[in-house]
Amino acid sequence: MKRILMLTSLLTCGFLSSGALAQEAPTPPDYPGIVEAFAEARGFMGTVILEHDQKLLFRKSVGKADLEGPLSFVNRSVFPIGSLTKSFTAAAILKLQEDGKLNVTDTLSKFLPDFPGGEKITLQHLLTHTSGIGGLQDIENFDNVQRHALTLDQTIALFSSKPAHFEPGARFEYSNAGYLLLSKVVEVTSGQPFPLYVQSQILQPLGFKSTGFPTRTGIIPRLVKGYLFDGTTHQKAPYVDPELPSGGGGMASTGPELVRWLPLLLSGKVLKPETVQELITPRVPVGEGIHYAYGLQVGSQDGRDVVLHGGIISGHHALTLYFPKEKLSLLILSNVENAPVEELGKTLEKAHFGEPYTLPQKKTFVEVDPAVLQKHLGTYTLPDIGLTLTVVLKDGQLMMQDPAGNLYPLRAENANTFYQGEAGIQIRFTEDGNIELIDGGQTVPGKRVQP
Repeated sequence: MKRILMLTSLLTCGFLSSGALAQEAPTPPDYPGIVEAFAEARGFMGTVILEHDQKLLFRKSVGKADLEGPLSFVNRSVFPIGSLTKSFTAAAILKLQEDGKLNVTDTLSKFLPDFPGGEKITLQHLLTHTSGIGGLQDIENFDNVQRHALTLDQTIALFSSKPAHFEPGARFEYSNAGYLLLSKVVEVTSGQPFPLYVQSQILQPLGFKSTGFPTRTGIIPRLVKGYLFDGTTHQKAPYVDPELPSGGGGMASTGPELVRWLPLLLSGKVLKPETVQELITPRVPVGEGIHYAYGLQVGSQDGRDVVLHGGIISGHHALTLYFPKEKLSLLILSNVENAPVEELGKTLEKAHFGEPYTLPQKKTFVEVDPAVLQKHLGTYTLPDIGLTLTVVLKDGQLMMQDPAGNLYPLRAENANTFYQGEAGIQIRFTEDGNIELIDGGQTVPGKRVQP
């Protein structure tokens, strides 16, 4: 399911959900009303912060940091940030380049001589997800593997023998495994454990005291618990070993620190100005008006330049956007893995800039004749996002089966449109026997390949 969440989160930044209630943008913006609407209709919990030129405009938390206990959100609540970690990893690589210890044009084999095919893969390929190395999901039984205590070397060994998906540089394919390799490159080059290098060279110069890498044995005060929302209730997310994601997604932070990460990074507080430009140079298109750079996405939304990245991990979902010309920083930290964070971010952006926006409506579900459900069964491919899904019927419940064989319920909004709560997506079965995957207003077509 994380594969679906990751793919759809890359797609949805910049799009609004269909089936929502249109609103004129009020003056001043009704930030609280927007956040509350997403909490009520979509199960959002977490913290939202907007700052202009590093001065607070708005901050609000909804829900609870721990549904089973008394912990509420506070200003210094600590959230796992998933793939937002990649921007810190990219900064670490470029910091080492500034120090003359490596170059992004170096091949992986220079640092990891035993990695298969490493002589063809450059650090730039890893930074831009164009290496051809498969994802961690290529590891057999990865959902179980990620719950166990593995070293960085042990995790790399699990995927190093897997065949490449394509030749380096041929195309873009998001790869957490590539950023684990970058973490190892930092260790080999610096002579320090990856978390310590990031701490000393990136975090300490910025005065970030609550941002870092959770460990298996460390106790983190105010660490929020993660959940999934099935459309009706919140359920505790499965455990993931906190050290396994490393530079691909292993960091945690607080709102007050993370909302300032991109403004400080882009202003040259960590890297030289010319290195910052290298960091945010558009490299590979990943969406309309958006390119992947090094550990960040950059581009234009509604005519505004933006730098952004999202992160999803173990019951948590994060998004940071920075509009450099407007000096506006927007951060959303949610402890609901499948919360519509990108949609919420886009709605807040529109409200801030005085543009009409839409508010989500609470979903209702219906019963569907079993004979109709039978017509929807089959295997479907969605080539635009490299995904194959199988729809099956189990005990009268329509289910979506992912490539790993995991089953997820599809709840009927009508006879042909179904909601998948864990991924926060809609599946629409079309009259010609195909499907459409709908997420955040983006529609991805799919074709039936097997009845």
